[in-house]
Amino acid sequence: MPGCPSSLRRPVSFGGVPDFSSVRWLVAPRLAALGFSVRTTVAALLALAIAFQMELGEPQWAPMTVWIVAQGTRGESISKARWRIVGTLAGIVSAVALIAAVPQQAWLFFPLLAGWIGLCTALGTLVHNFRSYAFVLTAYTCAIVSLSAVDASDQVFDLAMARGTYILLGVVCEMAVAAVFVPNVAGRARETVRARLQEIISQSAAAVRAILLHRSPPESDLHRILSLAFTLNDRIEFSAIEAGPGESVVRYARGTLGQVVRFTSRGLGMRSRLAAVGNVTTASKDILRAVVDLLERMPGDLGDPVRTVTLHGEVQALYARCSAAGQPTLRLAGTGSEADSAVDDRIMLQGLALLLMELVHMLGCYAADPAEMQSPVPFRLVRPADWRATIANGARSFIAVIVAVLIWEVTAWPEGAV
Repeated sequence: MPGCPSSLRRPVSFGGVPDFSSVRWLVAPRLAALGFSVRTTVAALLALAIAFQMELGEPQWAPMTVWIVAQGTRGESISKARWRIVGTLAGIVSAVALIAAVPQQAWLFFPLLAGWIGLCTALGTLVHNFRSYAFVLTAYTCAIVSLSAVDASDQVFDLAMARGTYILLGVVCEMAVAAVFVPNVAGRARETVRARLQEIISQSAAAVRAILLHRSPPESDLHRILSLAFTLNDRIEFSAIEAGPGESVVRYARGTLGQVVRFTSRGLGMRSRLAAVGNVTTASKDILRAVVDLLERMPGDLGDPVRTVTLHGEVQALYARCSAAGQPTLRLAGTGSEADSAVDDRIMLQGLALLLMELVHMLGCYAADPAEMQSPVPFRLVRPADWRATIANGARSFIAVIVAVLIWEVTAWPEGAV
């Protein structure tokens, strides 16, 4: 309808039949989404029923904990539940300690509380996944319990125990129901990790192959490879929970991801090497062509463990061939076309040797070769600590609590603690 806002237009498809694709998730949800909704609802109702049976003072916190802890995968739910328990226990212990340290001393208690919240927030910035959540939970659990007891310090232990009971009840109910509703998580976790590793390795091989063919891929493709690697590196923790710590695919996945990044970086280095060489021999061109052909068929071999092991051996043989071809170029010196060609060969062959060495390690980690875990080379991806954000977040939280407390004190607001 002309002039009608897009939000008010009724979407129609051909033939005047309404198009409900934008709300399909609601009217026809996926089976996995429906299962997640059902098990979360059952766990929340179970936690609420038990809380009512125990005649807890604020039973709503039990199902709220279920909703907070529930995640899309079993590994995420278990990880978040564990760290929620840790954060809750640390929070109630710190709250009891603060109240006991400075009873009836408001302007000693509040700076200590603000400092503790600032410290927890800062530490939460340094870690990742649900470990960060545990530090934040420690901070606000301490605030909830201690502020509820600031006018009745003799009741702080009872308040802490009540808070802990709600949280533990919700966590236990969610984990118990998830164990019943989500079977065979170990098998699915292995398949998911292997499929994502294949995807990342295939994209990396395609990007490096394009560079060797003088068709440099766009920066967006390289950014996607690195983003996928770091995202999966963060999620390996949850897959390890589902598959078990002894599963080889999961144990070697971090090393594989680290080698994917190193292999891609070596490929980017080849771009400048290829631009620098001008006249290389036929032998060097043959090795370059062999590397390109190997990278082209590599994605198809990753799905079969036997073919992966064979591919690993081919890469090792090609690396030995490349290293042997580069040795004669080290003995040629002086000037002239022969010496210039030797220098160009040396530049390209050394780059290919480094590239193939990273590929050897990457396929070794992917194939769960025990020799790779004994290597002194650190393969795992590590996120650098952001100290500027750590200090800024800690200071901001400290100042925010101090300002809020000052407003509460000046205005004598009855609900200031909330």
